[in-house]
Amino acid sequence: MTTAAVIALGFGLTSCGGNAAGERPGRAVQAFLESAQRAERDERALAEVHTMLCASSRRWLQTRAERASALAGRTFEPWEMLVPGRIRLRVEPSAATVIREQVQGSSATVTLVDRSGTRAEVPLVLEADGWKLALELAPGGEPDS
Repeated sequence: MTTAAVIALGFGLTSCGGNAAGERPGRAVQAFLESAQRAERDERALAEVHTMLCASSRRWLQTRAERASALAGRTFEPWEMLVPGRIRLRVEPSAATVIREQVQGSSATVTLVDRSGTRAEVPLVLEADGWKLALELAPGGEPDS
């Protein structure tokens, strides 16, 4: 995996199955990075990564999966839109350290740094089952565009 927190489908970017409601945002990001690394070797981990995304990001992936299914004539799952090997991260995941958590109500930003000094900011949203990563869509990346 290259360098954290951007899925290379053109948008920005916890352990198994998500995170606990009381968990800190930084731990949610660290667990996401662990799962994203596993997804390079095991495509089943993509479903796990999908559960770590906020509801609006999962809806966006659902819309993309529906479009892909209509075009391909077969059913795609939303997590299949997260292509293995296409999850690119700004920082080296194995060397990323949380250096700051900024929480404002139900939103948070986690700042990571790796050993080369590269930094990344990861947006999160607090949902009923814990902190979830919020994809930052590139311009024109909205499901309805």
